[in-house]
Amino acid sequence: MTTGERRIAAKQAHIYQVKLPEKLRSQGESLEILVEVTLSYKAQPRRTRRNRRKYLSTWLDWDCSKKGEDPESFLARVLKEFDAPEDAEKGDKTFQWTLGKRAKNYGKIDGASRSAGTLQKDWTIVNSFELTEAFSIAVIGHEGWNNDPDATVPYSLVVSFEAIQANIPIYSPIVEAQILTEVQAEIQI
Repeated sequence: MTTGERRIAAKQAHIYQVKLPEKLRSQGESLEILVEVTLSYKAQPRRTRRNRRKYLSTWLDWDCSKKGEDPESFLARVLKEFDAPEDAEKGDKTFQWTLGKRAKNYGKIDGASRSAGTLQKDWTIVNSFELTEAFSIAVIGHEGWNNDPDATVPYSLVVSFEAIQANIPIYSPIVEAQILTEVQAEIQI
């Protein structure tokens, strides 16, 4: 998903759009697709731990768009909810994540939270016909103990897909869909 070194500061959000090829979201076949999202980042730790969030200089988490939500409205929603508490996940989501963002009553595993550390992974299984043409993922930076407004942390975001109990080529069509998106974006600029 991300290439090279990406950096983000507190109170910033980076939006990524994942395009899905027609072959993957076919209405004719009911394939189960495993979708995995992994966010990894590096932040400076503090020697004393007042609480989990103040242990890191800047902490990150990620959010996924709702079904059919365009990137601009998704960004507006992410920025609007930026100052909301860390466990304020609301609304109908495209995916029912296994862990979720908070440890109480969200996700399929009770007491687990994907945003507890610097390596965050979550996954879900969806039917291929439920997938839309594209969805967005936001990487969101939050303040930790570092008061420097110019401080940034490097991160990497990966989204992977796997057809469960089916032998269909997924990698090439997804790569082609992403390349087509990059080329169109370059032409518009």
